Amino acid sequence: MIVIENVVTAAIVASALLALAAIIATIPLRTRRILSKSGKMILPLENGVPVKVIGMFILSALIIAIIPMRNFAPYIQVVIALAALLAAWMAAKEASGLGKAGIYEDAIIWGTEFIPMDDILSIPTLAYENDPETVGVDMTAIEIIRKSSAATVTLTLGTEEKRAETLSAILRRRPDLKTE
Repeated sequence: MIVIENVVTAAIVASALLALAAIIATIPLRTRRILSKSGKMILPLENGVPVKVIGMFILSALIIAIIPMRNFAPYIQVVIALAALLAAWMAAKEASGLGKAGIYEDAIIWGTEFIPMDDILSIPTLAYENDPETVGVDMTAIEIIRKSSAATVTLTLGTEEKRAETLSAILRRRPDLKTE
C-alpha cells in the first residue's frame, strides 16, 4: 500500500511541477499578446515589484516540494498543489505586465490589469474632484469603471503631477470621458 501511495504522490508532484513550468513558460506569450493589442506606448507608468513575483514562483515550487515530505492524503496533496499553481498563475499574470505599465494608444496596462481604451465606461472622480464641497478625493489616484465588467480599477500614481499627466494622456485618447 505504501508503494501505491508513493506512486500517487510522485505523480501529483510531477504533474504540479510540469504545470508550474508551463505557467512560467507562458509569460513571454502573455506579454507579447498584451503588447500586440496595446499599440504604441504614450506614457510609461511605474508599478509592480519583480521581487514579489519571483518570490511567488519560488514559494509555489517550495509548496509543491513539501508535498512528498509529509504524509498527506492524496486529495490534500492535490489541493495543496492546486493552491501553489494558483499562486503561480497569479504571479505569471502580474509578471506579464511588469515593466510594461503605461498608457498605450489602444489600452492601459497596470499591474495585472489590461484595459482596452474602448472598455472604459467612465472616470467617476472627474465629475466631482473639483467640486469644493467634495472631501476625501485621493488626488494621486484615478478610478476607471470598465464597460465589460462594471469593475472599478484604481490607478494609484503616487503624485498629483503624475496623476494629472496620466489623466491627460487618457483623455487625449478618449475625449468623450471628459465631464462638464
